[in-house]
Amino acid sequence: MRAEMVAQTICDGVLDMIHGGGRRVPRLLVDGMVITVDKGKVYAYRGDAGDDREHLGWVDVPIEIVELAREHILASLALDSQMTTLLEIMSKPEDGRDD
Repeated sequence: MRAEMVAQTICDGVLDMIHGGGRRVPRLLVDGMVITVDKGKVYAYRGDAGDDREHLGWVDVPIEIVELAREHILASLALDSQMTTLLEIMSKPEDGRDD
């Protein structure tokens, strides 16, 4: 699938942002998703990459990777939908002993 490759500055924290730090990373814009490889991990989300980007060119991304990114996003949304349940479970820890 055809993807636009862009470069954007990302910051690791507020201090990076305040002091003009950060680093340029390449990102793929494909099928309404943004896919980034940074520090040995792949990140994917639905949405826009924003305005602060530099066009680097066009690349072909295997459909299997696009589908995996889509599944990753959907799985993350499904897990987020269980946040209330998880917070309830985590609010009542047991001491772990079987008395």
